[in-house]
Amino acid sequence: MPSLRSQVIRLANSNSALRPQLLPLLQREAVSVKVAGRFPLGRTVMTRSVAQDARQSPELAMFVQECLQRHGRADWGDVKGEDRRMNDDALKKGQEDRILSVYKNPGGDDIWIITEWDRSATTVMYPSDY
Repeated sequence: MPSLRSQVIRLANSNSALRPQLLPLLQREAVSVKVAGRFPLGRTVMTRSVAQDARQSPELAMFVQECLQRHGRADWGDVKGEDRRMNDDALKKGQEDRILSVYKNPGGDDIWIITEWDRSATTVMYPSDY
């Protein structure tokens, strides 16, 4: 079953007359995301610039939601080489390292998602926010 947030995004995308009333529901920087995945995301937050853009673009908000789902399933997106190996190693028992995913956004800037080494928090950001 889709989350309430994704349902609100879909409704905002499909009905421009309702969009002004629905967007305030999406205007928060800390998001609650349940991902049935391979590791806990902890508290999920967005940088101010991603949150601001997601408030203005339901398409971006949906893209970020999809990226978080992929990240939690250990789909690292466009991460290559050493970073990919480090991510895979970080999932092994006893390994404590951050996890980085990179997703190409066809409509704009790439999205980076970083989960902290202790899995206490996951941050969604643009590369320029780093």
